[in-house]
Amino acid sequence: MLFFGWLFYVVNLLLSTSSIIVKNNISSYDLVLISESSKKTYNKKCESQECIIENVKPWSYDVLVSSQGYVNVTTSVQLFPKKQATLDVLLKKEVTLIETNKTLYEPKTWTNAQENIKEMIKIKSQKFYKEIADKWVFYFEENESKLNLYFYDYFTTIKLADFNAEWVKKIDIIDVIWDNKIIAKVDDIYTFIDFKTNSSKSFTFKQEFKYVKSTDNNNFYIVVTPEWSFNYNVWENKLDYFYAFKDYVFDNDNEYIWVVYKDEKQKLDLYSLEQTGKNYIIKYNFITKQRDVLLQTDMNIDRILIKKDGIYFYDEKLNEYFLEK
Repeated sequence: MLFFGWLFYVVNLLLSTSSIIVKNNISSYDLVLISESSKKTYNKKCESQECIIENVKPWSYDVLVSSQGYVNVTTSVQLFPKKQATLDVLLKKEVTLIETNKTLYEPKTWTNAQENIKEMIKIKSQKFYKEIADKWVFYFEENESKLNLYFYDYFTTIKLADFNAEWVKKIDIIDVIWDNKIIAKVDDIYTFIDFKTNSSKSFTFKQEFKYVKSTDNNNFYIVVTPEWSFNYNVWENKLDYFYAFKDYVFDNDNEYIWVVYKDEKQKLDLYSLEQTGKNYIIKYNFITKQRDVLLQTDMNIDRILIKKDGIYFYDEKLNEYFLEK
């Protein structure tokens, strides 16, 4: 009797079928069921969010859901005779870097500023000026033992700061990206100059700036060096070391977007990231503490900037790439 009972069960299993319903967040996708045990494979092109495959043999299946432009989802399901299984799937858009065929307006670091200033001093009656982007002009004038820095916006002329004339051979000017501010550097002293408020603040910093970028907060700037990032609070005139990321942006969704570079072995280990020889672009929500790898890229990322329409990455030649996510 036991033998016949077992035989009946096997025959019933072989003759029975099952079905599966997949509920997705998009309406066009490919659905594949693969069973290693039965060597069965089922394929279907789904044209609605809810997709059903019927007459499926009851086995254990690996399920692959895919669609162009989305990250594939792989899961598994156990189908039972004459039963219908339901599977909920969420496909996330594939994150990519799209080249815009544009280059970044390169912030001008006038490493030869002292030569221009010395030339200006030779012709004391002639003003020296340099253009910042296509809007603003600043120039230096010698005044006894001082070197005065003026700002001209095509309507008014404002004195921004003055420097000891002995600094002429040392002074460099660093532009702040997409903002009406510059930084004058002499040795380890940086003077942060705001054109709008006609104000300046100085601080000592022993590392070289790579670039400086503004944020939505008018009192807060991100200072990027070749090794680390620093947060500069203009109101408090305070520069804080931001140890977590070498370069980053903060968007309006309470998320940091940042890079773990392929040569940062310590950080790769810290965040349990495999050393693949590629740079990781990471998203981190500081409220939920959720950290996700958006993508890996071979691109030599030089900097990250945020605009009104999204986040942009730039390579070593400052070619622009939009983060599509």
